[in-house]
Parts: sequence; C-alpha cells; structure tokens
Amino acid sequence: MSAVCVVFALGLVLSALARRLRLSGLTALVSPGPAGSVWDPEWLLASAAGVEVDEATVAAAVTHAEARGLEVLDLVPGDLPVAQVLELAGAVDTTRYRADRFATGAGAGQATLIRRPVLERIGPPGLGPDLSNLDPVAYASLLRELKLVASDATDLAIAPRMRARPPTIADQRRLLEARTSAPTLVGSALPAVLAGRAAGVAVAAAGLWLRPIAGIAVVAAYCAQPAIVIAGRGLRPADGVRATALRWLVGPIRLARLAVTGFARRGTDVGRDAGFGDRRAVYDKLLAEGTEGFFEPRRATCPWCGAGALRRVLRTRDLFQHKPGAFTLDRCLRCSHVFQNPRLSEDGLDFYYLDFYDGLGEELMDGVFATTVHSYEARVALLGSVATPERWLDVGGGHGHFCAVARDRWPEATFEGLDLGDTVWKAVRRGWIDAAHQGMFPELAPSLAGRYDVVSMHHYLEHTTDPRAELDAAAIALRVGGHLLIEQPDPEFGLRRVLRSAWLPYFQPQHLHLARVGNIVAALEERGFTVVAEERGAAHQGGDLAFAVFLLLSRLSRPPDLPWRPPGGRLHRVWHGSLLTALLPFLALAALADRVVAVPLARRARHGNAYRLVARLDDAPAV
Repeated sequence: MSAVCVVFALGLVLSALARRLRLSGLTALVSPGPAGSVWDPEWLLASAAGVEVDEATVAAAVTHAEARGLEVLDLVPGDLPVAQVLELAGAVDTTRYRADRFATGAGAGQATLIRRPVLERIGPPGLGPDLSNLDPVAYASLLRELKLVASDATDLAIAPRMRARPPTIADQRRLLEARTSAPTLVGSALPAVLAGRAAGVAVAAAGLWLRPIAGIAVVAAYCAQPAIVIAGRGLRPADGVRATALRWLVGPIRLARLAVTGFARRGTDVGRDAGFGDRRAVYDKLLAEGTEGFFEPRRATCPWCGAGALRRVLRTRDLFQHKPGAFTLDRCLRCSHVFQNPRLSEDGLDFYYLDFYDGLGEELMDGVFATTVHSYEARVALLGSVATPERWLDVGGGHGHFCAVARDRWPEATFEGLDLGDTVWKAVRRGWIDAAHQGMFPELAPSLAGRYDVVSMHHYLEHTTDPRAELDAAAIALRVGGHLLIEQPDPEFGLRRVLRSAWLPYFQPQHLHLARVGNIVAALEERGFTVVAEERGAAHQGGDLAFAVFLLLSRLSRPPDLPWRPPGGRLHRVWHGSLLTALLPFLALAALADRVVAVPLARRARHGNAYRLVARLDDAPAV
C-alpha cells in the first residue's frame, strides 16, 4: 500500500506540473487607462449570468486583441476559483491553443470579446442580440463554435480587474456532462469521470488508514496541486487559501455534490434541445411500417463485375447508432468486391444518415474529424509529391477539416467542397473552403466540367451507391493533366477476419462498397487515368482495436436516450454508466495498443486498413 501511495502522490505532482505548463501561455491584459473608456462597436462582449465587466477592462481587451490580430478573446478573471482554474488548465493548452486549428474551443466561461463579423458567420441559434447572462452550457457551445470559425485568431487572457461569478454546482455538473459526452449517440461518460476522481479519494483514504505516513504524502500532494498549477501565473483565486489548505476536505465534498446533483433527473440533458421530442415523433413516423422499405431487392450478381458467385462475409446490425434493421455484406468470388446486399434504398440512406453527420451526431463527428490530422498531412504529402494544385474540389469533405490542413501547404490555391449534407456550408463559414456545392457528385459534375486540377475523395466511395459513377464524375470535373486523390478502406487487411462485424471499415450500414485496390486501379485506367502514386500500409488509419472495444460496450448496453429507440429508465442509465466506467480502462488500453503496436506494424506492412492512390487524367472523357 505504501508503494501505491507514493506512486499516486508522484502522479498528482506530475499532473499538476503538466497543467501548470498548459497555463504558461496565459498572459494578462494591460490597462489602457481609467474607467470610462469607449471601445470600438465592431467588438461585442458575451458574458455569463451575473458577470460584470468594466469599460476599462473591455478597452484593454480590445487593445490586446487588436495588437495580436485576434478575433476572439476569452477573459479569465484574476480571481477565478481554484476548481475552475484546474478545469481550464485541463481543457485548454494555452501554449498552443491559437496555433492548433482543431483545438476544442473552451474558456473560463465568464466573458468573451468577439469581433462582430465572426459572430455573424456563426449565426448562433437561440442566443439573440443580447449576449449577456448566457446559460453556462450554451456559453460553452458558443466558445466551441467561435474557435472553429476563428480557428487561428482565438486566444485567452487574464483580466485582473474582472471578478468571477462561478457556476452553481448544478451548472458545474451540466458543464461536466457536456464535456464528457458524445451527445446521445454514445451517452454520458460523466459517471466514469466521477468514479475516476472518487478512486483517487479512496486511495488517499485507504492510505491514511493503512499507511498513515504514505497516506499523508498523498493528501499533501493533492492539496499542493492548486499551488503548483497557479503560483506565478498572475491568478489570485478568491478561494485560494481555503481551496488549497482544505482541499482534502473541500474536494471530496464537491465531488459528492457533483455526483448527487441531478441524479433524480430522468435521462440527461446532454445532446437534447427543444426539438428532441419532435425528433422522436419523426422517427416514430419513419418506423411506422418497419424497415423493409429501407432496402432494395437483394442482388444475385456482383455490382462490380456482374459475376453470380457470391459468398456472405457477415450479417450484423447497426452497432453504432443502434437504429433498427439488419445488414449483410457479400463478397464476389471472382473480383473480391465486398458490397452491402441488399443495399439501402434512397429512403434507407436518408433514415440511417439522419442525425449521424448532422443533428444529434454532428458535434461528435466534427470532433472525430479533428483528430485525424496525421492522415490529412499524409494525403497532402502524397499529392504534393506529384502535383501543385491551383483549384481543388474535395468531394464528401463534410466540415472541411482536410481542406483547412491542405491550405497550409498551398495557401494560394482555391479549395471547394462538395457534400450531400449542409455541413459543407459550415466549412465556408469557418473559412476552411472557398466555395460549397451541395448535392450528388454525378449530378453536379456536368456543371463543374474541366474546372479543377485536383479532385479528392477521402473515405467517400465506400458510402456511394455506385463508385464507378463517382469516378466518371471526377473525370468530368478534372482538367486533362489533373489529379484524382482517393483514400478508402482496404478490404484485404487481415484484421477484418479477426474482428468481424467490429472491424471499423465494415461500418454498417454506412459502407455500401469496399473495393480492392486492383479493382479501383482497373476502373481508373478504363476512364483515362494513370495511377502515379500509391500507399497501402502507410495509409493505415488506426483505431481498429479501440473501436472494437467501444462496439463491445454498445452491444452490452446501448445509450439510454435515442429518439429512434424506446427511452431507457433509471436502471438502464445506471447500467450503462457503470458499464462505461468499467470498460473505459480497456478502451484506453486498446487505444494505446493501436498507437504503439498496431499502427506501426500496419504502416510497415504491405496492407493496412486503408489505401491511397493518386491518378492523373491523361484523356478527356466523352461527355
């Protein structure tokens, strides 16, 4: 027990040092003069309920922002309470916050200076013209979107004259729920977070009981954490002395209050809005006649080569969203093409995509896309080895994350996005693409003929009903000599046999086709392309093992609040929260195994779970 306590105490100190480093980029405003200063009306001030900001502080903030070329500046009160300072240090790395385009927008949640055009680009629903007295959760949502729209012009600064109004314990719980949840589709991880914090308290208590000296070291390290994080950072929390010296008592009490507050509520407010009940009514109507109408008739032949020799690969259900229905993947014994059979109909596609990339699932998927920067950079490097783009069309580009990274390499190029959903317009508002096209690529291609020297399709073809028609569209949109960049799952990767329906690239019901690289190369050559660059093992995405563990959790207990499923009761919520808490360590271990073992091995091997191709268009297609 003594060794456990020593290791735990050391961990607390190292954690505090890490958070101190994350706050080291935080600077303080310099007052421009006496109160009564007037600031430029081009700037707006958002603030939480009860927070007052004097005019001198606002003027200082405007001066600070304009001197640094900022469009959003979050103000951190000098007396921000210890608990909120520690939360801030965990949420924001101030040393790289501005430079990290995809960093999650966060702040002290007290007051934020915003340049008017940025707010107009967001068009935040429900906030209205008055940005004062914001609800804490709505404020947190606003900060996330502000960072995305002004991705490299957002920062934080200490406002020494400003006085904090900390959120109530109920609001603190709601904020924690919002930060630890993937709205609706996964469920809240808050029980796991609270359990982890409670485990630390339990270790300290057990140490004090069994090994008093070692236990005292844990308590001392726990109490010293705020001082280690805050000392010399220009912050003077109003509760600094009490929250440090008595943290061994205050901390567990606050943790207990967070755990108890809101327990009696039915379900969670995370991911819900005023239209949640309307969504349930929509799904009830869509499912009134079952799921049969969501599928086309079953095929007897391969959609790629026409052969009639098919073999079932797997039969599964929607393991991610938990929407009703069963899905089958078949493989052609002649060309090895893998495809969904029977395939989703147009109504089925609409049903299963609803609330996935938009609506309830948008925030989650937006966050997922922000975590794959390595893949974006690898795609840029591969294309850059053979071409220098001037006008680029990214097909299926969603929110525009990839284009934002590619623009760093080619700032003079024009980037346009095409997608079936309206997320492509958000990419325009964020400034990540220059123009948007919404609709089906084959239908829009004639109006885009010969316009681009690069077209990209990243994890797009597997979602389409006819991949070869998409290649035809790319040939139409490209100029002769232009390049097509493709990245998609590799159905030849061996791990698919082990993980079966839990293998990420099978991803039912989203993925309709999984084409071998040889089939894609042959189809490109038929359309006048020449493949000039190829990556297989190097294109491996990672995440296979972690996703499999996540799906295990989903199989054992679906999230309790899904508008297309009957609502879960209190026992369901307790079971789901307990299971998520129990499996989170295994999820972390699987993610570590992915990063340390699986990804390096796959990237050195002949096959990974994805491949990349660059093909040059040598002959103009007959239109």
